[in-house]
Amino acid sequence: MSLENIEWDYIILGAGTAGCVLANRLSEDKNNKVLLLEAGFKDNSIKIKVPALQPLVFGKENFDWCYKAQPDHTRNNFSAIWPAGKVWGGGSSLNGMIYIRGQKEDFDEWENFGVSGWSFKENLEYFKKSENNERGNSFYHSDNGPLNISNLKSNHLLNEKFIEASLNCQLPINDDFNGETQTGVGKIQVFQKNGFRHNTSTAFLKPSIKRNNLKVISGVLVDKLIIEKNRVSGVNIINNNIPESYYSKGEIIISAGSIGSPLILQRSGVGDGAFLKSKGIEVKLDNQFVGANLQDHPGCYCEFKTNISTYNTEFDFLNIVKHGLNWLFRGEGPIATPAATCCAFFNTKKIDDRPNAQIHFSPFTYHYSPLTSLKLPKYSAILTGTCLLNPETRGSVSISERNPFSPPIINHLLWESENDLGEIANALKKLCQIMLSPPMDRYVLNNPIKELSNRDLKLFIKKNSFLGYHASGTCAMGHKGVLNSNLKVKNIDNLRVIDASVMPKIIRGNTNASVIMIAEKGADYILSKK
Repeated sequence: MSLENIEWDYIILGAGTAGCVLANRLSEDKNNKVLLLEAGFKDNSIKIKVPALQPLVFGKENFDWCYKAQPDHTRNNFSAIWPAGKVWGGGSSLNGMIYIRGQKEDFDEWENFGVSGWSFKENLEYFKKSENNERGNSFYHSDNGPLNISNLKSNHLLNEKFIEASLNCQLPINDDFNGETQTGVGKIQVFQKNGFRHNTSTAFLKPSIKRNNLKVISGVLVDKLIIEKNRVSGVNIINNNIPESYYSKGEIIISAGSIGSPLILQRSGVGDGAFLKSKGIEVKLDNQFVGANLQDHPGCYCEFKTNISTYNTEFDFLNIVKHGLNWLFRGEGPIATPAATCCAFFNTKKIDDRPNAQIHFSPFTYHYSPLTSLKLPKYSAILTGTCLLNPETRGSVSISERNPFSPPIINHLLWESENDLGEIANALKKLCQIMLSPPMDRYVLNNPIKELSNRDLKLFIKKNSFLGYHASGTCAMGHKGVLNSNLKVKNIDNLRVIDASVMPKIIRGNTNASVIMIAEKGADYILSKK
């Protein structure tokens, strides 16, 4: 029987971080017929599996949508690339593998947006449900889930020295950023297993792919939903330039990410009515919040040359052999290195207050941005990425035209808020203090921000800015949002959105762990008919 003739119980749009979780959980009951549609293909590339090769997949069009934003006048009209996974596992196949859940207060304050049932206390079981943490079972962690969470397997002398220097700058040690508190400095945990990336495709989708009630179609583009009388009954897609339609007697779940999900809704007639009419689209539901509320963590790179070897300089033959064998047989060493090895979370005004800044520390450097070639400097250096966790800036995403092949319009001004710019400047001053403190001062040869005036520091920030690559919020839950607290699209039956776009306010930290939690909780909502 043709897959088009099957009446599915659930159709999931997107095999990304959330979609892989949903496909697994919804198909556990063999009576549920589940269809998963994905624009990309299997995550079989060794570049995805080997942690140190992450820059070779991130921002590369074989694996990534590489959405280009409108020029940003706060960055000298620079047009940023917004990465989004176009491969099984989505962002979990491209990201830096850093396991951070966010702060307890992040979820508790969602109630202020009219969201109920999403406090940290209510979410903790879903964080734990997916987790197979190498630290074992505890109040905050579990070792019974499918997703492996590993301790750092890449130990460099400078990791310890950065932590010691941070302690000398009044930051407390923190051995678990996902435990009692996020505040402090320490080594991270990572989405890895035996030294390999452990994404949601590997942990959730592939173990379930042999189930007879789950089907995956890769390499297809979602055109629009089929909506009649405020009820979704199916989806139109394009498969090798041929239009196809699939129908559901149950629910359709959009899991296309914070850029892709609002685009699908808008092409389907759900969004700002006047805007949709201007694009020749029949309005099915007028909701001005679709595609609004786009958030990310603005940040700034800073490179510090050192007088001892860093990983980027260890690519001679003997080191490659040594590090390769260490990784193959022990899953350790530079090849198992995530995007950062240590983090520091702190408040830029009062050290003991709730963190609003994060430093990513790496005992290596590289020069890279999406759609460009990776360059490894031949000199030893540390690369840090300092992010603002509580940004004021909000942007938007919208279709450029009705054609699903047309690129979106992304408007986001990274430094539109002077408060954001001031806070990131304060965070960099803290970074500067750490790098000037013992024992880091013995290893750092130059400090590029040490002598900068406030004006010059802000210019430095704009020149060395980056997105946190944590796009969130464009199909938010809440009063001024797209979704109810159960992730259902308001006033449309049988339709939910489950991915990072549902966050009314971005969490303070890397977002992948929270997206997995949202998918676990969303699957429970669906199966319990909430």
